[in-house]
Amino acid sequence: MRKAIMYNRVEDYLRDDDFIRYALDGCSEYEQHWEECGRSKTDSISTAFNKAIHILQNLDNCTLLNDEEIAILKSRIFKTLKHFGTQN
Repeated sequence: MRKAIMYNRVEDYLRDDDFIRYALDGCSEYEQHWEECGRSKTDSISTAFNKAIHILQNLDNCTLLNDEEIAILKSRIFKTLKHFGTQN
């Protein structure tokens, strides 16, 4: 199964559980799709993709989100990874 969505907003990537899983551990059934997004020739897609990756991989040093947004995102990340961890 192939994920056909290509986002052009950072927020959309950060709301996608599968993208979060890919960004944090490089593992996803849609890994090929996410890698294609990162190589997109469309500036808005590749820029949003790269910013979202940067945010997730550098949450402790993130200046793009306020403290409350970081706390909410971290909580959601841990719930997502825990959920996926119980399914594998």
